[in-house]
Amino acid sequence: MHNVNEGVRVENVSRCLLCGAQGYKFYKGLRDRLFTAPGSWSLFRCPQCSLIWLNPRPVPEEIRKVYATYYTHSVKEQRPRLSYLRKRIKETLLAVCFGYNGLLNECNPKWVGAVLRMILPLKEIVGSGIMWLDGSRGGKLLDIGCGGGRFLARMRDLGWEVMGVDPDVQAAKIAWERFGILIVVGNLQDTGFPDNFFDAITINHVIDLKNGYN
Repeated sequence: MHNVNEGVRVENVSRCLLCGAQGYKFYKGLRDRLFTAPGSWSLFRCPQCSLIWLNPRPVPEEIRKVYATYYTHSVKEQRPRLSYLRKRIKETLLAVCFGYNGLLNECNPKWVGAVLRMILPLKEIVGSGIMWLDGSRGGKLLDIGCGGGRFLARMRDLGWEVMGVDPDVQAAKIAWERFGILIVVGNLQDTGFPDNFFDAITINHVIDLKNGYN
């Protein structure tokens, strides 16, 4: 039987998702102060392996309710494009460090990238923006929990054939309307993709709850 937390059906998960030990309440009465998601939530902690998880948690079919005002639903225009210099630096590092050689040209000479790659913070920043995917491989890319599709649009511009999956109908709608990217609405288990269909799979800020995401 499910309880209701301010309009969101939830289930009790008092045992550790990793080792099965009985957890204890670590924090209680937590609210979302950034995106005003409904509900008052608690975090449990495992005394054996120290895993921390949400309890109670939304049942899979109710997760969309807690994302109703999430940032992936924003349709505001993005900030102006990167300045010319920042764009050149980013493209050069992508080419030299991550195999996106098509970005090399007179404006992005290889020798400049060889110098810039020595600045490790720059390399890390650029790499994190593409999830450190090797551009020399390319191919089909799946992003699990893709939200509004901004990351997928970036990777498509870099030559990947992209697809996303997300349980949030509104986020999928924005991905299609803004970027022209088709998102499978639902859970990974529902997609029916064959084994080895994708060359790369990314997942960021997502926890798989067997039948949904959180």
